[in-house]
Amino acid sequence: MGKSARSTFNSSKILTNLIESSADIRRNQSGTYFFVSSSASVSFTLPEGQTGNYFRFIIKDGMTQQVTVSASDNMYGPLVTQHGGGAVSITENTDNSIVLGAGASA
Repeated sequence: MGKSARSTFNSSKILTNLIESSADIRRNQSGTYFFVSSSASVSFTLPEGQTGNYFRFIIKDGMTQQVTVSASDNMYGPLVTQHGGGAVSITENTDNSIVLGAGASA
């Protein structure tokens, strides 16, 4: 019986990464949950688009600085927000960038 090909990633694992400063996100980080916690404005640049790539950014509640996610290609997919008493404000939403304004709260 021959060996069968196996995926290099186990789909039951959730990849996480704490980010406290601006960063360029790499294609091999697809599927990662990025937890953003910073005392300064941060920006993230996504890699060129490829079918099946996705990235999740979770912003720390009460973060008072601007967060920008941009890409060289257009971004597609939902912008999901969940909030209690606060409000999430999107100051700019273009085809290739999303800016959460300073003071947006979740």
